[in-house]
Parts: sequence; C-alpha cells; structure tokens
Amino acid sequence: EGWTLHGHQLVDRTTGQYKVTPTLAAGDFKIEKDGGAAANLATLPAVEPAGGSSLDIAFSAAELQAEHIVLRLVDAAGAEWNDDAIHIFTVGDPSAYFPFDLFSGTVALSAASQGAVTGGVWDELVANHLVPETFGAQELDTNVAVTDIQAKVLELKTLIEELSDSIGGGGGGGLTPAEALSQVRVANLALQKLGATEIVSMDEDTRERRAITRCYTMLRDR
Repeated sequence: EGWTLHGHQLVDRTTGQYKVTPTLAAGDFKIEKDGGAAANLATLPAVEPAGGSSLDIAFSAAELQAEHIVLRLVDAAGAEWNDDAIHIFTVGDPSAYFPFDLFSGTVALSAASQGAVTGGVWDELVANHLVPETFGAQELDTNVAVTDIQAKVLELKTLIEELSDSIGGGGGGGLTPAEALSQVRVANLALQKLGATEIVSMDEDTRERRAITRCYTMLRDR
C-alpha cells in the first residue's frame, strides 16, 4: 500500500537553514528501487502546512515494491536548496527488506512457527549458555540433581529391601520393617539387662532369639 513521509526538511543553500516554501518542480524528486534506474516520483511533494518548511512526500504502492528505495532530491532548476537523499527500507512483507513489520505491536505466527521459535530458543539456552548464573546452567544443574536424586532413591529402595529381608526373612508373619525393628529393639533391651548376647533379627537361629520368641508375644500382650 502507499505511504507518506511527513515532515522532511530541505536546507536553503544560501543560509544553511531550513528552506521555507521551497520551489518544487517535476524532476526534482527521483526514485531508485533496489539499485534500478531513476524515475520521477509519481506525486510531487507538497509543503504541509502551507507557508512552512515541512514536506509531505507521498509514495504509491507500486513505488514501494522493493527492499531498498532511494529518493534523490535535487533542485533541477538551479541551486535553491541543497541536494539530499532519503533511504527507505521496507517492512511487513515477505518481499520486503524486513519481512516482519517492525512497527506493529504484534507479529502473527502459526502454531508450527511458534513451536520452532520456542524450540530453538530452548536448545540455544541449554546447549550454549551453561556458564554459572545462566538459565542453561540452571537447567543443566537441575538435570544432574534429578539424576542424583533418582539414583539415591533406587539405592535407598535396595537398602530397605535388604533390611526387610534381614529382619523379616520370609517368615516374619507379614511384619513391616518398622515393626520388626521394634521387636528386635525390645528384645535387645531385655537381653542387655540379662547380660546376654543381642540379636540381629527375630528369625536368626540363636539361643537368645529362641528364648525371646517363646515369651515375647505373651509378655507383649500382658
């Protein structure tokens, strides 16, 4: 679509100040598109507001069909104002210099494009930003911590199973490890008072364990 550049100023060649009500004529404004041949601007610029120095320079939609546009401003009739050039880089179109519209508050992206962007950002953070105090390093440290925790949980699980086997045996009557440990503790307190050897489990084949087993349930209930 067309576009108008507002407020451009021409400099008076004699005074060096902005030229008020400059004389504008066909041929003073030529446009070059992507390095192509120069052509007269279709619409002659106008002084706006009238009597001032600001120019409104209107470009048609066709004149903006390029990536890089150069507008040359030369007083063809003489030397009333200094030569000038305006460089324009188009935006907001796949064929523009900047495909995204830099002047828009939002950019529409498809779901696939959003996924590609977020995935690329994540990979960059994790792979190339592993120095301390960065997000990538924190993510890496978290992975390591989770791996360590998982290993410790498996180690603890194995220890509990081994403890359960040692104190419950297969003939522990369905006792939990805590219940079996409680029995062994109570039994050893009694054996300590007698000056006897302590036991390790309620299933071991020792004289002390057999003596405890014969009286433990009766005394516990009493």
